[in-house]
Amino acid sequence: MDGPEQVRVLQAIEMAGLALVGIFHSHPEGPDDMSATDVREMRYPTIAHLIWSRSEGDWTCRAFRMVDGQPREIRLVIAEE
Repeated sequence: MDGPEQVRVLQAIEMAGLALVGIFHSHPEGPDDMSATDVREMRYPTIAHLIWSRSEGDWTCRAFRMVDGQPREIRLVIAEE
């Protein structure tokens, strides 16, 4: 999302009485954790940042939050119906 679109979406979330709880993006060829760029450009340190990555053809997801200025992994629970 570009900047203006992010602002519109965040305003819509607020107006609907909702809260932003997470952001995700992918590292198709990269690491399965937060890169230095991810950490440097993080704008919402209190929410979950989910990183999707591919290893040996399979996609996996890890989640992180900033704690004391450092990314810390948080546990993901996958509920199956």
